[in-house]
Amino acid sequence: MERKNTSRKVATGLASLLIVLWGGNAFAQQLDVDNDGMDKAGKTTISTTEALAVKVVSGPFDLTVKVDNTYCATGGIQCTTTGHTAQEAGPTNHNPVRLGLQILDPLGNPIDGLPSDAISVFNPFVPAGGPSVTRLDCPSCFGAAGQGLYTIFVHPAPVNFNWKSGSYFVQTQVTVKTIEGPRVVRALSEIEIPF
Repeated sequence: MERKNTSRKVATGLASLLIVLWGGNAFAQQLDVDNDGMDKAGKTTISTTEALAVKVVSGPFDLTVKVDNTYCATGGIQCTTTGHTAQEAGPTNHNPVRLGLQILDPLGNPIDGLPSDAISVFNPFVPAGGPSVTRLDCPSCFGAAGQGLYTIFVHPAPVNFNWKSGSYFVQTQVTVKTIEGPRVVRALSEIEIPF
């Protein structure tokens, strides 16, 4: 009698396992996922086991910031407002400096779709007697190119104060919304104004 009950339990357990596996396979087909983790459009997708779990973001985001203080010399439209000129940023002007940003999630995937107000700058260290730096506000002063790439422009504040020769240490801060809540990512860059 006991052997019959054990056989029934094993059979019931196997049947339950097959139903779960079949359900997971049906769920994966709904997601349109193939065996190599790519959808039909060629985008990376989540695996069946990941789809059944709650996605939690963990680990640090990666923010890289590059400085281009020669941008205005190329004639960029961001350099044509509020007394800016077609010269690289220097001690005789207050021309904008372009900051190029790249932000990646903990798995190295690009973070796209950030709004302009998700990015801010903080500049407590300036050359002695120099003005601080703030973001330039204009219609073309924020760019999102996809692949986690963005541009913003900064210039001396208040308006019409010229750069001072030396190093400006600027902290760029990006706020990313995750399912765990907002994550703040920071990176330090140096703007070097020639003498």
